[in-house]
Amino acid sequence: MAQMQFDDIKKQNMMSVLFSLEYVVDGISKFTEDEFKLHHIRLVTMLNHMNLPPCTEVIVCDNTSLVTRNEWGARPPRKTELQSIPVMNVFIHNTAGHHCEQQTECAQTARAIQNFHMDGNNWDDIAYNFMIGEDGRVYEGRGWDKVGAHTLGWNKNSIAFAFFGNFNDRKPKPIALEALQNIISCGMKDGKISPHYTLYGHRDKRPTDSPGHHLYAEIRYFKHFHNKPEKHKQ
Repeated sequence: MAQMQFDDIKKQNMMSVLFSLEYVVDGISKFTEDEFKLHHIRLVTMLNHMNLPPCTEVIVCDNTSLVTRNEWGARPPRKTELQSIPVMNVFIHNTAGHHCEQQTECAQTARAIQNFHMDGNNWDDIAYNFMIGEDGRVYEGRGWDKVGAHTLGWNKNSIAFAFFGNFNDRKPKPIALEALQNIISCGMKDGKISPHYTLYGHRDKRPTDSPGHHLYAEIRYFKHFHNKPEKHKQ
């Protein structure tokens, strides 16, 4: 009975929202600026009280195997801050923890990182926008349009891709580097990353070894690297 009453209330709220939308659309040309603002506030207030699940953007990237937050078992963020797009800066990190070569292992690692960031560091969510496993998959973190917590002083107008593992003593697998190139290309294609972006390693802006000596040596040859050698890969 309680559930039925709750569902009825949700239906009534939705009908109220639809009626209000129809009213606003029909009368929009007649509204003054103040009247329009009043109706906008009313609609937003009604929607906020309906406890609707948050909308998430469906991300489709060619040549990229993307694991969504839901698929790796992410916790909901405490809050989010929208990013201005397209971003002009791309940062490459390593997580300095476990390497992973299977989806179940990478998902477990992602959950552990998120727990540490949220519970240990008291951040609102996992720090990175995306993570990359040596299974060749890309794991959604905060996603394209959210400000991260990855590079102090550079979080806004930037996006961060973090490789699972520590690359001071070992090279990243080619399949992971290919995944990085593909997801960046996807971001440019969809207008999330500027075609004139600049690529940095985490160590370029903060006192850290990240993304590790061997991974850093690889990205230095990417076309958009901020201080690239004469020959480049991408």
